[in-house]
Parts: sequence; C-alpha cells; structure tokens
Amino acid sequence: MVIVSFSLQISAQTDNQRLLAFQKSYQLEQEKNYIGSIEAVKAIATTPSYETNLRLGWLNYMAGLYKESMEYYQAAIDLAPNSIEAKIGYINPASALGNTDQVITQYTKIIEIAPAIRRLFTSWE
Repeated sequence: MVIVSFSLQISAQTDNQRLLAFQKSYQLEQEKNYIGSIEAVKAIATTPSYETNLRLGWLNYMAGLYKESMEYYQAAIDLAPNSIEAKIGYINPASALGNTDQVITQYTKIIEIAPAIRRLFTSWE
C-alpha cells in the first residue's frame, strides 16, 4: 500500500509540474517570448511525450527555428502516427523552408488517414 501511495504522489507531483510548466509556456508565448516558452517546456521534458513534442514543434516554428520545429513535429508523429495535428504542424516549417516534397508527403498522409479532408484541400479548385 505504501508503494502504491508513494507512486501516486510522484505521479500527481509530475502532472502538477507539467501543468505549471505548460501554463508558464503559454504565458511566455502570449508575450512573444518564444525562447523562454521553449525553455519552460524543455525543463519538464524528461520523457518523450506527444504533447511536449507538439508544443515544442509549434514554439520552435514561431521562433523561426524551422529545422528544430520539424524535428519536434516528427517526434510527435513518431509517437502518434495518425495525428493529423502533428502532420499539419510539420507542414508549416517544411513549407517555410521550401521543402515542397515533404509538404506534399504530409498532405498525402493526412488524406490517407482522413479521406474526407480531401474535400477541404480541393474545395477551392
């Protein structure tokens, strides 16, 4: 019983630390302090998580760190291969770097995951 209680305490403490770090990150992002926001998230990024990689992908993109952004989005995609959100996120820095092939690849994968989305991409044709 003591081990389970201790384990739950550590888990709750870790969750609270993540929550506080993300809150700080959002506050710093609102102030357009993207580097500070990145550091707030990295401080709690001890194990790879989809949410952390997605957040770091976005913040690095906003900071103009496109290659780093793509790496974090790719890590998020690796953790959740059917994530449309991570694939769309990946498209932003890839496009900014002029990586058209990678943009097309991600759009193609999105359509494979959710064929109904195709209409969104072709509705203006």
